[in-house]
Parts: sequence; structure tokens; C-alpha cells
Amino acid sequence: MLKIVRVFLFLGLFAFLSNPLVSQEKESEASSEPIKEDKVDVSPKDEKIGDVSGEVSEEDGDKNAAEEKVSAPIVTEEVPEDVSGRLPASVEGPSAEDILKRADEVRNPSDSFFMKVKVTNKGEEEKPSQFDVSIKGNNRTLIKTLLPKRDRGRNLLMLDENMWVFIPNLKRSVRVGLSQKLTGQAANGDISRMRWSGDYTPKLLKETKKSWLLHLQAKKKGLTYEQLKVLISKKGFRPRQAHLMSVSGKLLKKIYYQGYKKLAGRLRPSQMNIVDAINDNKKSLIEIEEMEARDFQTALFNKRNLAE
Repeated sequence: MLKIVRVFLFLGLFAFLSNPLVSQEKESEASSEPIKEDKVDVSPKDEKIGDVSGEVSEEDGDKNAAEEKVSAPIVTEEVPEDVSGRLPASVEGPSAEDILKRADEVRNPSDSFFMKVKVTNKGEEEKPSQFDVSIKGNNRTLIKTLLPKRDRGRNLLMLDENMWVFIPNLKRSVRVGLSQKLTGQAANGDISRMRWSGDYTPKLLKETKKSWLLHLQAKKKGLTYEQLKVLISKKGFRPRQAHLMSVSGKLLKKIYYQGYKKLAGRLRPSQMNIVDAINDNKKSLIEIEEMEARDFQTALFNKRNLAE
């Protein structure tokens, strides 16, 4: 009998001591549940806010206005608007830089090429001027003057933005500028430096169904013109017109790119009609009679060769 009583007392004591431990375990489990729930609830929201793709449904936007405010700067950085409020050129079409490079490819067959050029000045009785032009890249050009006879041997060399002309009767070279007069309305740089890309920073001013209007700002000193406005056709990226301006933006001359024909393997403008901005009777027509891709040795472009 005493043994039975002891057993009951032992079981009762064991039950009494066991109950606090069980309750503590349950409390511990209950307290850990909110932490797990927080992890599950928060992580999907974090993914939406951090999603730089911006692909958030309209429903999510209505329910989570706060999330839209947080994610908006990320979307703006990813797809910025330009000053005009339109989408970037990369979304709408070619950028101004791409348009300018493609236009240069129309005017220039390669990095190194040769041209035979004739310049006729309106209203002058003398015969047209004729030049052999050798171009290597955008910083080396040698111009040999063939006609008129009195100017034969008056050759020009361009290295970067520097230029020299050889004076036969003085038998020496003299520094000149790209913007200085070659003959009539034509400047030295009009036939010696044929590429805009790299020399100018382009900006798209206007776009129509048929053309782009670009503003070109000189990147460096000593170029032929400080700034230009160039009209480029969407058909083959063909240059059509250019307004040539001073530092202050004053219009100096206009150029019309005409006479498209096959030169050096593709259609290119064979004529540049240059008209004075004040007196439109003062005109010079630059005609490219021949053009071909040709490789030249760098040694050709040396002041020693001017006298030849």
C-alpha cells in the first residue's frame, strides 16, 4: 500500500514540474512565428521595389503608392528623358552621333582616299581652279594646285588643325588657317577636312518624316567653321544643306550638296554649291570629278613635299 502511495506522489510531482517546461516551449514557438511571417511578407515587396526593369502591373501600382515613389528614381535613371521631353534617340531612332557618322560615310569613301576637284567661281572670267586632293584620316591632307597656271605649285598641307601653303615665288611655306579663303567662297577646309564626326558635337534640333536637322558645335579650335546647322535626308543619310556660322552664330555661308552620283562605289554628292549669306550672287561650285579609295604612306604628308 505504501508503495502505491509513493508512486502516485511521484507521478503528481513529475506532472507539476513538467507543466512550466511545456508552456515555455509553446511560448518560444509562438514568439518565433511572427519573425518567420515577417520574412515571408517583406521579401516579395523588397523585390518589387528593387526591380529596375520597371515592369510593375497597374494593380500593384494602385495598391502600393509608397512603393511607386521609391522605385520611380530607379526607373528614371534607367530610361531618362531628354530636354525636349521626348524619349532618347536610342529608343526613337538613330542618335545624333550615329546620324552624323552615317552622313560622313556618304561624303567619304574610307579613311584614306583621293579626289580630283574643280572649283568654279560665279561671275569670274578666269578658268576654274583644279586640285588633286590626297586625304588620310581626318588629320592629314595634301592638296596639289594644278590650275590656274599662275597658282600651280601653290600646294597646301594640313596636319591636325594646322595648315601650310607653299608660295612658289618665295620658295617657302607659310602658315594659314582652315577657314581662310581657298578661292571664291570656298575655304581651305572645305576640301581638306571632309568629316564632321569627331570634330563637332551634334545635337538633334528637328526631325520630320524625310529629314533630320542637326546643330554641330566645334570641339576644338582652328576648324573651318565654329558651328553648323546640317540638314540630312533620311533616304540614305544624304547631306542636303548646311548653314555655316561664326562663333556668335552669325550666318556666313550656305552649302547645298547636289549632283548625287556613283563615286568610289556608292552614291555621293559630286557638287557643293557654296553661297554667301549676304550676297547670293557670290557663289562657288565645288565639283568632285574623280574619287577613289587609296592608301597613302604617312611620309607623304610632310612639308618637304609641298614644293614638288
